[in-house]
Amino acid sequence: MIRTITTVVFICMLVLSSFAQKGFTLNGIIVDQNNKGLPYVAVSIPAKNKGTSSNADGNFSLKVLDSDFKAIIEISSLGFKTKKNTVEAFLKKKTKSIVLF
Repeated sequence: MIRTITTVVFICMLVLSSFAQKGFTLNGIIVDQNNKGLPYVAVSIPAKNKGTSSNADGNFSLKVLDSDFKAIIEISSLGFKTKKNTVEAFLKKKTKSIVLF
């Protein structure tokens, strides 16, 4: 009986925790000074151990939780200066392109 109750409580906790972690996807493009897409640039949220890289055309997509809204995003690539900004600031931008110098 106790084992059955424990199992039911555990399953309920798993279900509830999956609903509590709502999020969204950040999409953008990373370009150089000439507006050419930069491939394989690291896009990460170090504090949350999340990251991805841009594809061959410079496009990236990163899933973020609602709780990451104030987190810092780092965009870095060898030979370019690292850019840092919050998820919130990125979402407020009209264009979703990030220029690396």
